[in-house]
Amino acid sequence: MIMTSDQLISEIIQYCEANTNAENAVKSQRFFKEPHEFYGLSSPQLYAKVKELLKTPGITLDIVVQATNILVKSPKYEVPAIGLLLINGLGKQFTQETFASIASWYTVNIDNWAH
Repeated sequence: MIMTSDQLISEIIQYCEANTNAENAVKSQRFFKEPHEFYGLSSPQLYAKVKELLKTPGITLDIVVQATNILVKSPKYEVPAIGLLLINGLGKQFTQETFASIASWYTVNIDNWAH
């Protein structure tokens, strides 16, 4: 079964919401001068979810790029971070179109060192 980009987006958001940690969210803010919104997931949680998703049968670069086009617009830090980590995990499959998509994300919500 092939996962759609909408299903991938939904799975990522549900995961973040299910693992919200207000204490970690407050701690994460200390790394930024400007205010950011966080679910409070730890780096190991982010990487574990990415690893799990990359093993999902039927997940493709096209699906991840389509999903990340939406994910990067999220005000919550972890949502675009998971999308970008997924893209990174599929780096060997990049095409010229992939680079064009990635470049466009810098005009949306990627504006600091953490992404």
